[in-house]
Amino acid sequence: MAGTVKVLSDINNTREEITHIVDILSRNSHTKVHITEIIEEQPLEAAIFAVSLGIFAALFLGKIKSLLKLALIIYATKQSIPYLLKK
Repeated sequence: MAGTVKVLSDINNTREEITHIVDILSRNSHTKVHITEIIEEQPLEAAIFAVSLGIFAALFLGKIKSLLKLALIIYATKQSIPYLLKK
């Protein structure tokens, strides 16, 4: 009889754990669905937000200097190509 009670207790505990896991997974999937709906409804605003977030992240991480150097190199190369091709 004691073994049966233990088995039933284990079954109930497992059932509660499974229910808890399913609840967590369903919350995560709803969050992802809401985010994709927002992006589909307002793609321009979502893109602006993503770019702004990327810029702020780059500033926060100290990577902006390397990005500015890259932009300067690209700009200088673009400006010098016509000058070099004339000669």
